[in-house]
Amino acid sequence: MTDSKSKLIQFLIYTVLISSTSLWLYSCAPLPPIVETQVIVIDSEFTGPELSKVERDSIILVRSSFAYEYYKNGDYESAREHYKVIYQYDLEHNKNIFKPWADCFVRAGIMDSALFAYEEGVKYFPDDAYFRNSLAIMYRNSGKYEDAIVQQKEAIRIKPGNIDYIRALADLYEMAENWDEALVAYKKLAELLPGDEAVRNRIVNITRAHMSPAEYIKTLKEAVEQFPEDARKRFDYARALSEQGQYIYAEGELRKYTEMMPDDPSGWEELFIVRQNLDDHKSAIVASLKIIELHAKELDNVVMPDLAKVFTDAGGAYLSLKNWRQARSYAYKALS
Repeated sequence: MTDSKSKLIQFLIYTVLISSTSLWLYSCAPLPPIVETQVIVIDSEFTGPELSKVERDSIILVRSSFAYEYYKNGDYESAREHYKVIYQYDLEHNKNIFKPWADCFVRAGIMDSALFAYEEGVKYFPDDAYFRNSLAIMYRNSGKYEDAIVQQKEAIRIKPGNIDYIRALADLYEMAENWDEALVAYKKLAELLPGDEAVRNRIVNITRAHMSPAEYIKTLKEAVEQFPEDARKRFDYARALSEQGQYIYAEGELRKYTEMMPDDPSGWEELFIVRQNLDDHKSAIVASLKIIELHAKELDNVVMPDLAKVFTDAGGAYLSLKNWRQARSYAYKALS
C-alpha cells in the first residue's frame, strides 16, 4: 500500500513538471506560422550571425543553388527568400545577386524592395551599367528626374556608345525641362545615328520651341547639310530665313527647292513672297505665273478664294512695275 502511494505521488510530480515545462516553452517561443504571407522587411543593418567565413560560404553556396533553381523555374517568391539569406550572410557582398533578386520583386510588384535591390547593386557594383540604367528607370517612374539623370549619366560613362542609354538621357532631360542638355544629348545621338531623321527632327523641334531664332536657323541649316536631298528640310530652312527677314538667303534656298519640287505650288508661293519683299517684281511675276499654271492643272482641287488670291498677287506685282494693263487684267481675273 505504501509503495503504491509512493508511486502515485511520483507520477503526479512528474506530470506537473512536464506541464510546467511545456507551458514555459510555449510562452517564451511561439511556433511560427506554417505559411508566410507577408514580405519580409529587409534590414540593411543586418550584420549576419556570428559564424566563421567558411560556415557562411557554405550557407551561401547552398542557398545560391536553391535560388538559381527557383528563379529558373519561375518560382520567384521562393527565389527571393533565398537571395535575402545570401544577402544577409554575404558580409563582404562579393556575390552579385542583385539583378535576379530585383527582378523577383519587380515580378511580384513589390517596387520598393526592387528599388532597394538596385540601390544595393549600385552600392557594391558601381561600374555595372545595368544597375545604373535600372535605377535610373526606377527614379524616372517615381518622378525623381534629377536622381534618374545622375544614374543615366553613370550608365553612359560605363558604356559611352550605348544608343539606348543616350536616348533615355535625352528623354530625361526633356522631362526635367533642361532643354540645353537635352539638345546636347540628342546631338550626340545624331552623331551615332546620322541617318535617323526622327532624332534630327527632335533637335529641330526643341530648338524652334525653346532656343533663339538664330539657333533655330542654324539647326535647320545643319539638317539641310546632313540631308541635302530632303526637299522638305530645305523648304523649312528657307521659310525660317524668310520669317527672320533674311530674304536673299531664303530666295536662294527656295530656288533650289523649286528645282527639286517643280510641281509643288507652296514652293513657288513662298518664292513669290520673298521676291516681292526683295522688290524683285519681275521675278515675282515669274513665280506667280508658275503658281497659276500649277493650279490650272488641278483646277477642280483649288478653292476659288485661293485662286483669286493668286491672281490678286500677280496683279499687285504688275502694279508695282506700273504695268497697268496687266495689273487690270489680273484684277478682272480675280473678280471673276
